Amino acid sequence: MKTLLAIFFDGEFICKLAKDFEVDAIVSGCEDSAYLSAAYACEKLNFPGHDTFENAKIIHNKMLFRKIIRDLNLSTPKFFICKTLDDVKTIKDQLERVGKL
Repeated sequence: MKTLLAIFFDGEFICKLAKDFEVDAIVSGCEDSAYLSAAYACEKLNFPGHDTFENAKIIHNKMLFRKIIRDLNLSTPKFFICKTLDDVKTIKDQLERVGKL
């Protein structure tokens, strides 16, 4: 049995490589984009052991995951997106007004 170790971030490339080398399974790395590529390739190749690609995208994206949680009426911590120092000051002022800071 041959073992091929590599870091890949392109699911289509992983599919091609898996077909070319006639692999039986794909084990992803621990980094999010490596997992997403492995989930994509495994779904295309009908390999077991990974989430569906759609589920993997949700699980590994905080914003998508929070949307699902909110849609299910489950509680999730509040968060704010601040792109500038002015955004930070605005949020700080809002939190001070409601007594949360």
